Amino acid sequence: MNEALESVLAELDEALADERAALMRLDTSGVEACTDRKAVLADRLGTMMKEADSQAPGKRPQLLRMLSRIRWTAEANRALLADASELLSSVRAMPIAKGTYNRRACVERSAPVLARYGT
Repeated sequence: MNEALESVLAELDEALADERAALMRLDTSGVEACTDRKAVLADRLGTMMKEADSQAPGKRPQLLRMLSRIRWTAEANRALLADASELLSSVRAMPIAKGTYNRRACVERSAPVLARYGT
């Protein structure tokens, strides 16, 4: 496997690690930046894979192991993203306590406040 291909795979692995960190912080701008970075790297990787497969067919098992690890990391990030989306959706629809009590000494709650994305 050539150095350029290894470099792209390492960059993609790093981008996935950065994406995971951004997901864990619920940092939407960080996730979007990683998505853009991954798209560029995926394009480069697609071109390089065709060349690498024809140039060094004996290195294919090593390449497949690296790609398998990257795929596993990407799937884990996808699951985190789905969980984060579900969490944010449920939090946005929760009723907000008004800070007052009703006749039964229960906290009054207002209707759910649905924040608009990006505001």
